[in-house]
Amino acid sequence: MSEYTPTIVQGERAYIDGLAGTSRTREESAAEYRRMIAEVERAAAARALEEAADGIESRRNEPGLVHLDVRYAGYYTGIRSGMESDSKALRVRAAEIREGKNE
Repeated sequence: MSEYTPTIVQGERAYIDGLAGTSRTREESAAEYRRMIAEVERAAAARALEEAADGIESRRNEPGLVHLDVRYAGYYTGIRSGMESDSKALRVRAAEIREGKNE
């Protein structure tokens, strides 16, 4: 048995058809559907960025980084600093996406 996944266009048509008989025009219904899809896509993009930041932060304390030889302390600090700035940048971008900024 195969799984059926409608395309965005098919979903839009079904949404519009489902609103038949209401006071909305087809154009208004289509615009509403597109806004809903955009909102779902923004939420998914923000969630993906936050998960990436979580992944970076969870690796900051990996034994391989924590137990680096003293000779490499500067290198270790640079790695951690880069990881911190990357995770912060991902979280800032996720917040911007959630707010609808810089689309």
